[in-house]
Amino acid sequence: MKKVSALTLLLFNWAFLFAQKPVVFSTAEGCLRVYDPVAYFTGSKPTKGKDELTFSYQGAIWHFATSKNL
Repeated sequence: MKKVSALTLLLFNWAFLFAQKPVVFSTAEGCLRVYDPVAYFTGSKPTKGKDELTFSYQGAIWHFATSKNL
């Protein structure tokens, strides 16, 4: 029984070692801590994005301040 448990534990640990990591870093809030990535360039300042203007890309949620930036 101990051999089966050890083998199962080894297989689960092996899977975690090779698990694919996300391409884009994101927190529970979203990418860039909910700041609009386009506003940095168009408005020359950081601007918080809106919850209703979001886009999901590569497993991360991006927020935008205006529909034009979306």
